[in-house]
Amino acid sequence: MGIYMVFPICTGPITFLTPLVMVQTKKLRQPPNFILVSLAMAGLILVYFVFTVSIYSCLMAHFALGQMSCTIEGFTATLRGQVFLWSLVVLAIEKYIV
Repeated sequence: MGIYMVFPICTGPITFLTPLVMVQTKKLRQPPNFILVSLAMAGLILVYFVFTVSIYSCLMAHFALGQMSCTIEGFTATLRGQVFLWSLVVLAIEKYIV
């Protein structure tokens, strides 16, 4: 678990800085960059919410957080996957057209 937590601690601040830099720099406010920020935020949600709950459940050998938490975790994982994949589709279409 300790090795797993090194990654979010190191990459979390960088991912949080991505939208901040984009908002502060006028030149970066273009549609492809918004899509890249969407991908960064989807990855951040994945690491902090979905993987953490999954690792905890694996360590406990069952889902120890209750039915409602199980439902929320499943919804979050599905939503994150949808956002991530559709962001990639939109980015690919945008790169193809331009």
